[in-house]
Amino acid sequence: MAEAELKRHALAFLTPQGKALLKKELYPLYAGEEQDRLKEVLEGGADVPGIVRRAERREARLALGFVPQRRLSSGNRLRIAAYAPSDAVRKLRSPYELAQEDFPVRNLSMEAVQRLCALALARGITIGVIGSAGLEIATGLPYTDEASDLDMLLKPAPHRLLAEFYREAKEMYPRLVLDFEVELPNGYGTKLAELFMDGRSVLGKSVCDVRLLQKEDIAVFFKETLI
Repeated sequence: MAEAELKRHALAFLTPQGKALLKKELYPLYAGEEQDRLKEVLEGGADVPGIVRRAERREARLALGFVPQRRLSSGNRLRIAAYAPSDAVRKLRSPYELAQEDFPVRNLSMEAVQRLCALALARGITIGVIGSAGLEIATGLPYTDEASDLDMLLKPAPHRLLAEFYREAKEMYPRLVLDFEVELPNGYGTKLAELFMDGRSVLGKSVCDVRLLQKEDIAVFFKETLI
């Protein structure tokens, strides 16, 4: 597994041995309905991947976050932080691969994924699917519901094109919470909305850390000034 593949939001599918090890490590930490949700992730019929997350590095271990499909009785989703052996990852999938797949359009969120992927393609923007919608495409489980935000990942493009895409997306789906992140070539991701705000910096997140990025330093990725 190449280091370059280990980007935030990538989906890591584990071997049966890797899942067995996580069961041994994680089950004692959870009880009640939380343990039930954990079992659904590690023992359920669907192959639920872990999401590459930011965390302190551990030798020969990959930091992953698992999200069960069913919500807790509180309405919240359980988010499970884990470290899986690197050699237990049998497959990695990127959000951009998911955006190219066919999937059932069973609700407003998944309709929006389909239409916004088409809109991005028409604008010459590379788009990926993350969050609940990404997990739904990857597993076939009904992760999205009426409470779901729509999370998508974009590659850098000219600032003008990104602004047009963002405006059109909000006009198409005013009732959905649209959360777009731009994945920068320097390894950081930043919220698309922040690029359009006043100010000379944006918050950047990588698999290693979080820091402020100066707009003048990342403007080269967008081929136009950001301030």
